[in-house]
Amino acid sequence: MTKKRFFLITGSLFIVSVVLALALGNAKLDLVELWDVMTGQATPAQDFVLFELRMPRILACLLAGASLGLSGLLLQTLTQNPLADSGTLGINAGAGLLIAFALRYLPQGSYMSQVLPLFAVIGGLLVSWSIYQLAKKQQSTLDPIKFIITGVTLSAILSTSILPVVGHVEQAKLTYMLDWLSGKIMGDNWTSLSLVAPLLLILWGLIYYRSRIFDLLTLAEESSLALGLDLRKARRDLLILTSLLVSLTVIIAGNIEFIGLLAGHMSQLFVPAGHRVRIPATMLLGALILLVADTLTRTFLIGNTLPTGIVVSVIGAPYFLFLMKKAQR
Repeated sequence: MTKKRFFLITGSLFIVSVVLALALGNAKLDLVELWDVMTGQATPAQDFVLFELRMPRILACLLAGASLGLSGLLLQTLTQNPLADSGTLGINAGAGLLIAFALRYLPQGSYMSQVLPLFAVIGGLLVSWSIYQLAKKQQSTLDPIKFIITGVTLSAILSTSILPVVGHVEQAKLTYMLDWLSGKIMGDNWTSLSLVAPLLLILWGLIYYRSRIFDLLTLAEESSLALGLDLRKARRDLLILTSLLVSLTVIIAGNIEFIGLLAGHMSQLFVPAGHRVRIPATMLLGALILLVADTLTRTFLIGNTLPTGIVVSVIGAPYFLFLMKKAQR
């Protein structure tokens, strides 16, 4: 598939998905009513549904899906392994564990929304650093298989440690953590979006700016070194950027896994070009996957009670097993 055709088809699906996400829900809006809202001719109730309920949730899905897709692409570039994903490598769990500690030991207050991103970032960075140190063979050489196994092991350990940490807190904090663990869209409000969105946009720009370096990382180590690439610094910077990206994303989207796996691998299939093309392609696919999953969840599957992360896992887990079986051949 050519790049032009890919972006044309995926872009069209993206626009249709956004329109459907705006229209579908407990209070359905047809195209005429959507137009009335956009032109300022709607009722106060319709304005509230669109601008206070639907639009923040859709933006949260788009930001989170694009960021998780991008993180998957970067981790797959780092490890040269299509199984790499922020969820399977434990970055999500590391961020979640620090969030759990913050919820347990800090008093409840409005400032929590400003503090939690900091704890999430610290947790994500600590886990990434730990995995990288454990997976190094010698100097800057990275063992991709060891990296994946270490990440999966840490993810399992950290995930099981979260609930005991928040096991004796008030009901509101416990509910928040359970929602986070199951992958519920948490940042579907303008306050959370205004805090996290600018930081994500800055990270997107920094990552895209370094796309040529990521291309060099896909080469053999000898070739990368011959072209003057500092492998240790390039890998360290990639891991830091990915950790920051994931840690900020889980604040608004909870513990959603497999988006990076799906979007990163699909972009490789459809657009096997350099990172300058694959980065926007992966972000578009990630945003599309999460938006469609969330729209299906809140429209057709038990109203708003089923977390979006469960729907994504139902799709992503079999795909993960398929890739793992394929890699063993």
